[in-house]
Amino acid sequence: MEIAIQSSDELEQLRTRLRKMTDAQLVSFGKAARSLCQDPKCPDPFKRQLQEARAEWRRRHPKAQCKSTAPAMPYTRAAIAKT
Repeated sequence: MEIAIQSSDELEQLRTRLRKMTDAQLVSFGKAARSLCQDPKCPDPFKRQLQEARAEWRRRHPKAQCKSTAPAMPYTRAAIAKT
């Protein structure tokens, strides 16, 4: 795990490295970063690595559209069957 992120180049290198990881490797990296961030005195670079790992996971696995935001269906099966 990298110690510090000091520039946008280093941040982009981390993102590239995370993109190349398998899901299992990304989960392992995220767990390690999360364990380091449990301490209230956690340095900002570790927090940033955890944020980037979570962002990469969400990029790969977007949440399914929830029912409350899904468009309403104007007709139900029952209404269609009656016609």
